Parts: sequence; structure tokens; C-alpha cells
Amino acid sequence: MTLDDKFNTISTIILTNYQGRSSQGTGFFFHEQEKKDPSVQGGQWVALTKLWLITNRHVLLSKDKDGTEQVPDSFIFHLRKINGSRIEWFPIVLTSEEIRKRAKVHSNSIVDIGAIEILDLMTELIKDSNNNLIQWSSVTEENLPGKNKIEVEVSDEAITIGYPKGFYDQLNLFPIVKSGIIASRWNAHFNGNPYFLIDVKLFPG
Repeated sequence: MTLDDKFNTISTIILTNYQGRSSQGTGFFFHEQEKKDPSVQGGQWVALTKLWLITNRHVLLSKDKDGTEQVPDSFIFHLRKINGSRIEWFPIVLTSEEIRKRAKVHSNSIVDIGAIEILDLMTELIKDSNNNLIQWSSVTEENLPGKNKIEVEVSDEAITIGYPKGFYDQLNLFPIVKSGIIASRWNAHFNGNPYFLIDVKLFPG
């Protein structure tokens, strides 16, 4: 898979609805898998154990006028599908009950990350050969810095991928890729918190 293919298939557009108000965000596919057998030489098949849709906490949870977090009435993420000569969104709709059952957020509300378990949903979609879905891909722990050959330090280039405020390639349904830099020392816990800064033009999140 080319880098172009990877960038365009690990992310998805998210739509939420809460009390008549709608909002949009971006999600990323992340999977966990069984450990490889070190006694086996060469490539080997390993089973997926979990598949998550990772997004911002503020995308996953809506807010009342007083700022109280609420589970939205519906949460919709998408895959791409072929319909004749067109590429269209294929929506997967989660109700508020399903979100409560599947979603995880950090106990500290300042951590703007949310995760939704979706392996069973995607497995069912794979079984249906009539839906003409375009292949998607996901990130795994092995892709993260510190787990592979990527060396990271301050001033290194950083990219972001997403669907900002409805602006994206609406013909191919591809996301927008933006560039920036890592703006604080890697792994130094900026201001005592377990994160680092990036400098890039983004909406909050």
C-alpha cells in the first residue's frame, strides 16, 4: 500500500447529532492484534483482537449550553463505497445506547481523546460482499514512535490528516493533509502533562 493510500484510508468523517444540533469531526482506525510467534520465521498471520475508532473527546461527547458533557443522540462514522461511477459515503450509525456501550474516554476530561470499539461492526460489513466498500486501513501500536525505527525530536516535521469543518475532497472523499512541526521536546511531558506540542494550523482538538 502506498503512502497516499494509507493516508486516505486510515481516517473517516464523523457526524454527530444532539438535540437538533449537528457537528463534524475526524476519526482514525486503530487495531490491536495477537502477538507474533517469535519461533516462526518470515511473515505470519495474526488475528485482530480489537478495532477502535479514535477521535477527539469533544467530537464523541456533545455539550449542553452549560458545558455539561452528554452522549449525542446519534454518532455516524463512514466508509467509502463505489456506486456506479461515483464514490459515496457509507454511513455506520451508532445510537446513544450503543455509544454508552462501546465508547471509552479518560477519567480526566482535559484529555481530548475518545475511542469506540467497532471490530464486530466492521466484521459484519466485510461479510457482505454486495456493499461495494472501498478498502480501509488502520494504524497499530507498531506504527507508533518508540515501537519502530522512527526517531522523533523537537522541530521534526509533523502532519495532520482530517476533514476540517466540511472542507475536503468531496469527489474522492479524501481527507486534507496539513504540515507542521513538533514544537516541544519529545517525551518531556510539556508542563508536567503526558503530551507534546505541535505547531500547525488547525481547529481546536
